[in-house]
Amino acid sequence: MNCFKMKNEKNWIGLIVVMMINFSSLTGQSEFTLNDAINYALESHVSMRTADLEGLDAEWAYKEGLAIGLPKITLETRYNYSYIRPKVVIEDFISPILVGVLNQTSLAPELQGFGGDSPTTVEAAFTRRHQVTTGLNMSVFVFNGNYIKGLKVGKMFMDLAKKQKILSAQQVKTNVTNAFNNVIVTQKNMKTIDNNINNVEKLLLETSALYENGFAEALDVDRLLLSKELLTSERLKLDRLLEVSKNVLKYQMAFPLGDPIEIIENLENDVDIILLQNIDLKEEIDLSKRPEHVLLKDAIELDKWDLKRIKTGYLPSVYASASLEENLQRDGLFNSNESGWLPNGVVGLRANIPIYDGGDTRAKIERKKIVLEKREIELAEFNRALILQVFNARTELINAKTNLESAKRTLNLSQKIFDTTQIKYTNGVGSSLELTQAESGLYDAQANHTNAMYDILVAQSALDIATGEINKK
Repeated sequence: MNCFKMKNEKNWIGLIVVMMINFSSLTGQSEFTLNDAINYALESHVSMRTADLEGLDAEWAYKEGLAIGLPKITLETRYNYSYIRPKVVIEDFISPILVGVLNQTSLAPELQGFGGDSPTTVEAAFTRRHQVTTGLNMSVFVFNGNYIKGLKVGKMFMDLAKKQKILSAQQVKTNVTNAFNNVIVTQKNMKTIDNNINNVEKLLLETSALYENGFAEALDVDRLLLSKELLTSERLKLDRLLEVSKNVLKYQMAFPLGDPIEIIENLENDVDIILLQNIDLKEEIDLSKRPEHVLLKDAIELDKWDLKRIKTGYLPSVYASASLEENLQRDGLFNSNESGWLPNGVVGLRANIPIYDGGDTRAKIERKKIVLEKREIELAEFNRALILQVFNARTELINAKTNLESAKRTLNLSQKIFDTTQIKYTNGVGSSLELTQAESGLYDAQANHTNAMYDILVAQSALDIATGEINKK
C-alpha cells in the first residue's frame, strides 16, 4: 500500500476500481472445452488484436487516399508591414506635359529651359505600408487516372488486410488445439497411472498379508514395491508435465498465466467421433477454404489493378481551382479615410500532359509485371503443395485410425493377460515374475494406446488445417 500516495478521494476511487478488476479476473471463467478455449483466444490473443489494428489502419489509409481527390478548401489570411517600402525608378513623364501646358500661358518666358531636353527619372513607391489579404481557396481533381485507379487498389488492399485476420485466426486455432490436445492426453495418462497405482497398492496389500503368513516371498513384495515406486515417480513427472502443458495452453489462449485453468473434455468421445468419419483419398479438394489461397488470389488481383494504375501515368491530369480574396492596403492600418477592402476572384484550370518522363513509368510497368508473374508462380506452387498436404493428411489420419485399432486390440489382450496372471498369482499358482512381466506389458500397451489416441487427434487437426475446415470451428 506504500506504493500509493493517496492525497484525495480520487486515489481511493482508483484503488477500488483496481480491486474490482482484480476480483473480476479471479471470478472469471476457469473451465474450458476446446471450443471455449478457441473462442477465448480469438477474443484475447495479441495476434487477433494486431490483425484488427492492421485492418483498421488499412481502412484509414484508404480514406487518406480518398481525401487526396476531394475538394480542398482553405481560409487564408496574410498580413505584411513594409517598414521600407519598395520603390521603382520611372521616367518623369509628368514634367514635359506640365511644361507644354504652361508654355501656352503668359508664364512661357519665365519657364524657358525648364525641364531640359533629356527626360528625367523619379523614384516612386506603389505599395502601402500595411497590407492585409484574406480569402477562400479551393482546388480539386477534374481528372487524374492515377488517383482513380489508386482508389480501386486502396479498396482492394483494405479488403485484403481484413481477410488477413482469417489467417491469423487459423494460426490461433491451430496453436490452441495442439496445446489443448497435449493437456487432455496428459490428463488421460495421469488417470491411467492412478488406476495402475491403485491396483498395485491393492495387490501389494494382499501380497504383504500373504508374506506375513508365510505364503509369499519377500521378493514378491519387493517387486510390487518397485512397481509402485516407478509408477509414483512417473506420476510426479506427469504432474510437472501437466503444469507445463497448461501453461503452454494459457499462453496460446492469452489466458492469465497465474490463474488456474481446468479442461473439461472427453478424449474417448472425441476419438470416437473421428473414427466415425469416412476418409476418401480421392475426394475433391476445395482450395478456396484455405485463407492463404484466397489471399494469394486477391494479391494477384491487387497487382493487376496496381499495374493499371501505373499505366495511367501516360494520361494527362486536369485540376481545377478557385479563389475569392479581399485585399486591404493602407499607410495607416486603422485609417478609415484611406481605401477599403478590394475584392479579387479567380477560377482556373491546369492540365499536366506527360511528354517524356525518362522511362520512369515504363520501368515501373515492367517491374510490376515481374511481381505479378512471381505472384502467379507462388499461387500455382501453393496449390500443388496444398494438394499434397491434404493427401498426406488424409493418409496420416487413415494410418492413425489403423494404429489406434491395433493399439486397442493390444491393450485388450494385455489387460486380459494381466487379469489372468493376477488371478493365478492371487491363487498361488503364478509367480511374481510372471505378474511383473504381465504388468509391464499392460503399461506398455496403455502407453501405446494413449499415444495412438493422441496421434489420431493430431492427424485430425492436421487434416482440418490442410482442408481449411479448422476455420469453421
